[in-house]
Order: sequence, then C-alpha cells, then structure tokens
Amino acid sequence: MEITKREVMFSMILVFVLCAVGFALHDSMYNSVAEENEQYYKAIKILDDPALFDYTLETRAGTILAHGTFKAVTPVTDPEVKGQYMYLNRIHEKYTMHTRTVTTTVNGKPHTRTETYWTWDYAGSEENGTKQFDFLEKNLNFKASDFPVVNLSEDDLKVESSGGYIDDGINRRYHYEAVKDNGGGSLYTTDYLETYKLYHAKTPEEILEGKQVSQNRFHIIFWIVASFVIAMVIAIFCKGENKWLE
Repeated sequence: MEITKREVMFSMILVFVLCAVGFALHDSMYNSVAEENEQYYKAIKILDDPALFDYTLETRAGTILAHGTFKAVTPVTDPEVKGQYMYLNRIHEKYTMHTRTVTTTVNGKPHTRTETYWTWDYAGSEENGTKQFDFLEKNLNFKASDFPVVNLSEDDLKVESSGGYIDDGINRRYHYEAVKDNGGGSLYTTDYLETYKLYHAKTPEEILEGKQVSQNRFHIIFWIVASFVIAMVIAIFCKGENKWLE
C-alpha cells in the first residue's frame, strides 16, 4: 500500500482536527469530574457524631460527608444461621440434566452426537430483610443493592454444610446470601437525605483521597484512549483508496 503526499498532508490536518476535538472533550469531561469532586471537598465532614449530623441536617448547612455505622432497625435471622443480619436470602438450586448437540470432524467428515451434562440451576429464593437501617441515629430506607451482599460460609451456619451449601433432598441444595449487620462506612448527601450514596468500610478521608487519585488518573486514561482512537481513524483513512484527493 502506497501512501501519497496528499494523504500524508490530509492525515496531518485530520490529526490536528481530532486533537482539537479531543482537547475540547477532555476539558468538558474533566470540568464535570472536578465539579463533582469539589462538592466532596467542600462537604461538612462528620465523624461518628449523631448530634452534629442531626444539627447539620436540621439547619441545612450544606453538603454532608459523614462516617458512622450502618445498623438494621429490625435485624433478621434464621434458625440455621448464626447472628443477625440486615438482609437474608435463601437461594434454592436444583441439579438438572441438560443435553446439547456436539459436532466434530473426523477424517474430513462431520459427526454429530448428543451430549449430556449436569448443572446446578436456580430454583427459587426466600428473601427477608429490614425495611430501614440506622445511621447516626437516623432511620433510612434499606435497599440490599446499596450494601455488600456476601455468601454465608460454613462458619456462619448452625447446620452441616459443604462450602456453605446445605443439602435439601435428592439433587437439591440451598445457600444463604446476606448483608451483615453493624458495618461501618460513610454517607454522602447533597439534599439532606432525599438521596444519598453509601461508601462501605471507608472514612471521609479515604473517599477524598480516592477522588483525588481518580481525578489525577483521568488525564492519562483519557489521552491513552484518545490516542488509540486517533490512530485507528488515521489507519482507516490511509487504507482507503482516497481517489477524491487526486
């Protein structure tokens, strides 16, 4: 493939235009990230202080980044598990036979056979959990998706199990998913608990450090991706016939 002088010149113009677009897009995205992070930096930091948390909410003093403990208002348990939880989900599975068609080539000729295999398939679940959780003496609506969900292990169970799985008759078993109670972390809110974001096992200081690191990495990641895109555009252009340049 021969690249003409006109293609080289147009490629240089194309690189210039794409870089200009890249700088504009970079500045727009970076400013958006910086503005969001600025809200975190300016937020009122509260460390395990229910009185200050309540006062800040009541007076609407500003954005809040508070550290405390997430605790179930009405914790749940089960005769088969140890301790109390914010959320429990017993997941049933059934060992099911499946078939699939497998085609292989032998001496240039296709041969088809039916193959049998077994898998543990979902067979229903039973969920139970608190409706609200307590954070610095405020009751907030509980959503399991906002919290780390873990699989209970043998040590978490009162009954015999294998790797956390409990036999339930022939070709059936179940295990438990749970959100553990009394987990520490931080809460961020800009609208006084109408909406909020939870950060588990993190202090406000750790959250801010993570924001700063992400902001610093943004430049590198953006220009790596942008350079790749620009290179691909130029490569596609040069591979074309581009007779219109003649």
